Amino acid sequence: GKPDRPSDAAHGNRKRSAMSDSDLKWFVVRTNPNCEARAVESLTAADIRVYCPMQLIERRSGRQRKRMEVTCPLFSRYLFVGLRSMFTPFGLVRKCDGVREFVAIHGEPTPVSWSSVEALINAEDMGLFDFRTSREAICLSVGDGVVLVSTIFDGVEASVERVPKTKKDSVLLTIGGKRFSASLDQIRKLA
Repeated sequence: GKPDRPSDAAHGNRKRSAMSDSDLKWFVVRTNPNCEARAVESLTAADIRVYCPMQLIERRSGRQRKRMEVTCPLFSRYLFVGLRSMFTPFGLVRKCDGVREFVAIHGEPTPVSWSSVEALINAEDMGLFDFRTSREAICLSVGDGVVLVSTIFDGVEASVERVPKTKKDSVLLTIGGKRFSASLDQIRKLA
């Protein structure tokens, strides 16, 4: 399983247990309109593993059209649920408050691979669903060229040695053969 993080309550119950996330069968459920949080809470209370990918966006509101940062589901009305292979309580999931139905083909709930769910979790952790206009998500690979900004090395080009797993982790860079650590906010990817 993946380690917990402070915002897990909004994402579902990705806590470690005897059965890891990769050992579960994953499915997509459709929620009632605007009921993603209610469904996550209800599924979590029923001890069902659930993941709701979240995005960070900027909205304007009020008369003065002030900018506000808002966290909301990446896929409106859809959640991922992980069920034990031997015991798939489809009926229990459907009874949970806020859940409308499973995504199905010919009435049969369609499984989703763990690697697809894990890829979404990793992409969210790396900030790829941060759609604020003031913050561009950075997608990096080892060997990518970057330029440092907002540091004493402003404008200096570097090479990525290690890609961070989360937005909070540092990027390991090489500058002139020396290793250097920087936060994602201190670098910009070269074109």
